[in-house]
Amino acid sequence: LQKFLQDCQELSLWINEKMLTAQDMTYDEARNLHSKWLKHQAFMAELQSNKEWLDKIEKDGKALMAEKPETEAMVKEKLASLKVMWDDLESTTQTKAKCLFDANKAELFTQSCADLDKWLTGLDGQLQSDDFGKDLTSVNIMLKKQQMLESQVEVRQKEVEELQKQSQALSQEGKGSDEADGKRISVENKFQALLAPLKMRRDNLMASREIHQFNRDVEDEILWVEERLPLATSTDHGHNLQTVQLLIKKNQTLQKEIQGHQPRINDIMERSQFEEGIHLVWHKTVLLPDHNRP
Repeated sequence: LQKFLQDCQELSLWINEKMLTAQDMTYDEARNLHSKWLKHQAFMAELQSNKEWLDKIEKDGKALMAEKPETEAMVKEKLASLKVMWDDLESTTQTKAKCLFDANKAELFTQSCADLDKWLTGLDGQLQSDDFGKDLTSVNIMLKKQQMLESQVEVRQKEVEELQKQSQALSQEGKGSDEADGKRISVENKFQALLAPLKMRRDNLMASREIHQFNRDVEDEILWVEERLPLATSTDHGHNLQTVQLLIKKNQTLQKEIQGHQPRINDIMERSQFEEGIHLVWHKTVLLPDHNRP
């Protein structure tokens, strides 16, 4: 019961905190309507993701009532109170969306198109880069940046879809225009056109990492061999029984090391065939000048 009451208290405090945000109609830190819209979208997504919190408390409450019937009155009261608070929060959030944005759909639509277009231009510039890393460390850093870009693209994909909905809503209300919809179509086409270069850059970075990793592994193997070569090529055969036995023991140890290391060498040799293919593709797609590039 105490755990249930504590969970109810924590959710109640969280709802009260979010209600203050939902009631704030200014978003003073946002510079334009589009920025305000994005902040509000993120806020609504946060509410939706935390709906599971309320659902879990309701589930726990029902289980508690079944286990301890004497708590039914208190549990029902707490659940009802939380439900009312949650409904008020959702209602206030929807009202805020209507007050802030519904009356300015056309302006929001135009700003959203401009913001997306600017971002896509920046993305295009990043994808034009022919720097795929000079070593394993740098290419791994670039792959992390690539992952961030791809995550941003997923977010922007939702914005593109939202633009389609806004365009339909404006048309139904008679507030749409061919010029505005033309901007949306242009942004959508620009977005779709960058998906292939985005994937190609990831493929090139992955190929670059494979090559650098292979080169590092080969260097490690060369070092491993060089460290053991003096013992393997030594002409010292011992001057007495004790030294001969010691050399025999060292030789046996070396043979075991070589035998145990053989799978590693085999792996390098197998990968060398694969890396040769990567090098050929890399040479054709990356290293050779692209005469078709503007």
